[in-house]
Amino acid sequence: MTARSAARPTSLDRWMDEESSWDQRHDDREYVPELSALNGTDQEWRLPRLARVYGTARQLFLTVEHRPLPATIVHSLHDERGTLIVKVSSPQWQAFLEPFFHLAWRSENENPEQVRVLGS
Repeated sequence: MTARSAARPTSLDRWMDEESSWDQRHDDREYVPELSALNGTDQEWRLPRLARVYGTARQLFLTVEHRPLPATIVHSLHDERGTLIVKVSSPQWQAFLEPFFHLAWRSENENPEQVRVLGS
């Protein structure tokens, strides 16, 4: 098994077949994507909210998949006037992760229809 790195995230197909090593599970728990928000400096509550959204999406993923969301798959989260923009590593991950981020955004009393997950 080849080690995963930030420069080469795991593809969805490969992830479905691989077993997670202890190092990968540890990396998956420690990783935090880039967080940004329009008016993030004026409205300081926006960045902690994005961190909560990412944490909620990770927990939902863990509950459903019985293993952690792989590190480096989610590149960034951005709050653009109440719209959550999530950038992920590929279109395959985009489709797979979208429901988790819809629910996580809803948990912050935001409209889940205002979530855009974009694959790189």
